[in-house]
Amino acid sequence: MNSFIYPKAKFIAGVDEVGRRPLVGAVVKAAVILDPK
Repeated sequence: MNSFIYPKAKFIAGVDEVGRRPLVGAVVKAAVILDPK
């Protein structure tokens, strides 16, 4: 975690989204938080 940019952050989540517009089909989203240790 970059404490200079996010000095008060306890968690940072990486987020990804995949899909071909909601009109064509489902949109799948995911977020991951890893243990910094």
